[in-house]
Amino acid sequence: MSWKNYHYWFRGGIIGILFLIFFYILISIFPSIVSEEAVLGWIFMFSFIPALFLLNLLGLDPTSWSSYLVGLINYFIYGAIIGLIVGAIKKKKGKK
Repeated sequence: MSWKNYHYWFRGGIIGILFLIFFYILISIFPSIVSEEAVLGWIFMFSFIPALFLLNLLGLDPTSWSSYLVGLINYFIYGAIIGLIVGAIKKKKGKK
């Protein structure tokens, strides 16, 4: 099955995970990106608020490996939601 045959939500989820991996690599190379003044750092922090809330709710340590797993799930969901919206827009345009 080729990439174009997958549903938009699944493609969006995979792209969301790839974005997170790219972001982790970028932060490990340039740690000053997540300083208090950096806009990219604020975007990264706000996108992880639901993940940190879930970790706290489950009683897991946010500095352990579980935070990476929750982050991957979090970004997959973000990407899937964006993919659903894109799919709905493209489906609506196709009906006209």
